[in-house]
Amino acid sequence: MRAIQPISKREQILEAAARLVHIKGFHRTSVEDILDAAEAGKGQFYHYFRSKDDVGLAIVDRAAAQMGSTLLKRLEEGQGLDAIDEMFDCLVATARENQCGGGCPLGNLAAEMSDLHEEFRSRLALIFESWRGVVERALRTAQLHGQIRSDIKVEELSFLVLSTVQGGILLAKVKRDVRVMEQCFEGLKACLGRLRPLRGDQ
Repeated sequence: MRAIQPISKREQILEAAARLVHIKGFHRTSVEDILDAAEAGKGQFYHYFRSKDDVGLAIVDRAAAQMGSTLLKRLEEGQGLDAIDEMFDCLVATARENQCGGGCPLGNLAAEMSDLHEEFRSRLALIFESWRGVVERALRTAQLHGQIRSDIKVEELSFLVLSTVQGGILLAKVKRDVRVMEQCFEGLKACLGRLRPLRGDQ
């Protein structure tokens, strides 16, 4: 049986910081809060991170890596509109598990930091563009399979999908009701269904 590797102190600090920032926000989370939650000393913190901003950017990278290995991987492995549906199901399941608390870690940081910190903004912009690009490829596959009309601009449609995802997560967080997210996604599914080719147009 393979032994479980102990988590490094750096990962303990980063995990504690990510949990706090997700709930409290970046600015309301202090280095002292992180140290208390991670049971770490200042020397350990500054051994791994140059500053609070440095740990914040590491949180962004960590969240992006987790999304890439789960949500985006499933999206890339799926087929056409089924892949989009699976993405919705995954997001709803996560929201239900968390009782809609916290919202989207990347969306929260984008809302809080984009106007205040250029490095946060630029890094988050790249991550959201990567997500949108995966959605676009899934929609393009759907178009090639005759699930979406050939005249539809899937790049523009991908922005609508991603905007609805982020809006649905935010509204569910505010209402503390996963059904709000489900309603947003069901509405978008209905819109996508209306983009199917008419008989003889394929």
